[in-house]
Amino acid sequence: MHKFSYRPEIDGLRAIAVLLVLFFHLGSDLFQGGYIGVDVFLVISGYLITGILYGEIKETGSLSFLRFYSRRIRRLFPSLFATSLICTISAFFIYLPNQFERFGRSLMYSSFSLSNFYFWKQSNYFDTDAVLKPLLHTWSLAIEEQFYLIWPLALLLIAKHLKGKTLLTVILSVGTLSLILNFTFMSENTYIQNTITFLLGSRAGGNPATIFYLLPFRIFEFIIGGCIVFLPSSRLSTSKTSQCFLTALGLVMILFSAIWFDEKLVFPSYFALLPCLGTFLVIRHSEKKGILNSFLTLKPLVYIGLISYSLYLIHWPVITFYYYYSFGPLNIIEMSVIFISSVLLAHLMYKYVETPFRKSRSNSSSAFQMKKTIVLGILSMCLLASLGYIIQENDGFPNRMNSDVILKSKSDYRDEESSYCLQRKHSFKHITCGFERNSKDSIYVWGDSHARHLMPGLATRFPNHNIYIIYLSDCLPQNGIEGFTHPFIKDLGVLSKCSQRNQETLEYFKNLPPTQVLLHYYVYDGLSKTDRYLDSSRKLLETLKESGHNTKLLGGNIRPNKPMSECVALPFRSFVANKELAKNRCKYRLSDSGFILKENDFLKENLSDKDFINPNDILCNTEICDGLKDEKLLFRDKHHFTVEGSIQFIEKIKPEIQ
Repeated sequence: MHKFSYRPEIDGLRAIAVLLVLFFHLGSDLFQGGYIGVDVFLVISGYLITGILYGEIKETGSLSFLRFYSRRIRRLFPSLFATSLICTISAFFIYLPNQFERFGRSLMYSSFSLSNFYFWKQSNYFDTDAVLKPLLHTWSLAIEEQFYLIWPLALLLIAKHLKGKTLLTVILSVGTLSLILNFTFMSENTYIQNTITFLLGSRAGGNPATIFYLLPFRIFEFIIGGCIVFLPSSRLSTSKTSQCFLTALGLVMILFSAIWFDEKLVFPSYFALLPCLGTFLVIRHSEKKGILNSFLTLKPLVYIGLISYSLYLIHWPVITFYYYYSFGPLNIIEMSVIFISSVLLAHLMYKYVETPFRKSRSNSSSAFQMKKTIVLGILSMCLLASLGYIIQENDGFPNRMNSDVILKSKSDYRDEESSYCLQRKHSFKHITCGFERNSKDSIYVWGDSHARHLMPGLATRFPNHNIYIIYLSDCLPQNGIEGFTHPFIKDLGVLSKCSQRNQETLEYFKNLPPTQVLLHYYVYDGLSKTDRYLDSSRKLLETLKESGHNTKLLGGNIRPNKPMSECVALPFRSFVANKELAKNRCKYRLSDSGFILKENDFLKENLSDKDFINPNDILCNTEICDGLKDEKLLFRDKHHFTVEGSIQFIEKIKPEIQ
């Protein structure tokens, strides 16, 4: 089998890639685009795998698929198997039943290199829930392994029939097609979106997670690396000075991407060309001795590159389990400890798991040994998948919980909230929750699900009022203007439904005797800073007041942005937790809701005090906020109140409502 000569500078490049990913996952403010380290890995992988395969094709005229896949299994599976077992044991002791059940499902998918499909269906890679998924990072391994399934045969067929520039042109065309798919997928053309939805399902259409997680949209990154193999040696085509300059340019492109990019980019798309082409330049031009070659071949950097696979595998579970146990953002000391721990664990895994299997070459060239390796690999996959299936089928083993821990699910909290909806069916169809007392005084709340979570507080603190909630999830109360739903809602049907609901509700209020109206909904970062939104809000307030209604807009409540229904308990509480830890787990930082504070302050500056209620100091008037009071949770999830939270919130803003 064809072998590349070892290039230590590529291990140095691997080190940069894995460190960028690690810094990103630790929450580094400097490397907000550190996720591009994965793209660097994909380009390197495309270069190495294509080089090995094409070298064998040139030498023998064929490929030994048996040898290729047995080597891939020895390279990838032992460390992945060890990481999966470590994650399973840790999740057993730390996770709640529903979380452990979800973990079991992800274990099944990751075992068969399908985790990219699983996480694509679950959420966006950058969602806050991501930190509770210890196998999330295996999506990139799944993409690599899927590429390994199709590329050897594809390259063999292409290389046997094409030579020279024609071969390179065809391979580049494959990469170009993959890149074009990125652009096409994110097109706003309705026909294209409907076609994508038909082929891939409703989750796919217009969803950036689709191009992030699925192989067809990533192939161009492998191709960028692979095409280096078919180019003439850079030693022959460029001078030493030019090579040094191009290597430096490549490193700058990679680092610039890691610093400039952030989670808001639709990625990969054309943005990925910057780090991928930067990686291309470094691989192609860093061979000659020089200052940058010396940098990339520094022993510490090379060693990080050597353990980069183990480091990539182990660092994310360390972060997720520590984060879940502490249930709070990491400080600089914790980040440092996690960084050092991850490197030490990666060193141990590299030395005692990865290296022994990779260097076990006794009889490895025989067909029997290669078949044996593949069979053992498949059996290990089945074993992990079976373990995941058992966890899932047993509902995450709820008997792990101590008997003194009474868990409520988010639906349980929602049912408690619903118990305050005591109305008979109202004549106006959009009133979906009400508390009728046959009183002459009423309070209407118009908004989304955040309007509904005010019901327990209003019903309790205004005992002489009828309370009516007009809400539709993800629909802002605006003056019948289509498009005022949260920006992540792309479904035209939802937009139309929201617009119609708003128009009908406004007509209802125009014909209603004077009453009290409160507008309240989920605050989205940057929404209030658009002139269109401000103008619409002012017009809505004016229109309702012209009809005689006492109307106020209630700003967004400060929220924890973490699943609070899960902060009160841990399995094996007496072993790994105590009440004091549970109390600390339910705290959250005011700064985590910084954008809400800014949104509310902006609205306060642009609306009169008679029109706007600013809740910035409610429930959280220090830097650290309590999500638990008298052992009762104030939030049922990341942003909705529990009954107790609603009551406390309304108690504090009651004077401003009246």
